[in-house]
Amino acid sequence: MKLRLWPPRSRPEPEPEDVPVEAPPEPTPPPPEAELPSKLSLSLDEAKAAIRGAKGDVIQVGFLAGDYKRHQEEDPGSRETAAARGQLCELIATRLRDRKLLAPDGAFELREGV
Repeated sequence: MKLRLWPPRSRPEPEPEDVPVEAPPEPTPPPPEAELPSKLSLSLDEAKAAIRGAKGDVIQVGFLAGDYKRHQEEDPGSRETAAARGQLCELIATRLRDRKLLAPDGAFELREGV
């Protein structure tokens, strides 16, 4: 019976301990609730840009904005137009609150020019 001796395995190089390890960048914390605005008045485009800037979703906002515009063109003074505007404003306010852009009890007002 023959025995074979394998060459010794090479040992891995020890890593130097002096190499600094970079920590991942920390996201900036949202401002405390006391510093959040309690009232915002924005146009539709400004509101959508603010929500997008905070990495929020504006798809549903776009759908409700289209519905509001349609009602406004048909009859600006109707109850349907007022209801569509109310739904749009409430959704935008919710999105702004979710993204910490509006105080939890804050109010949102949609400026004309939507």
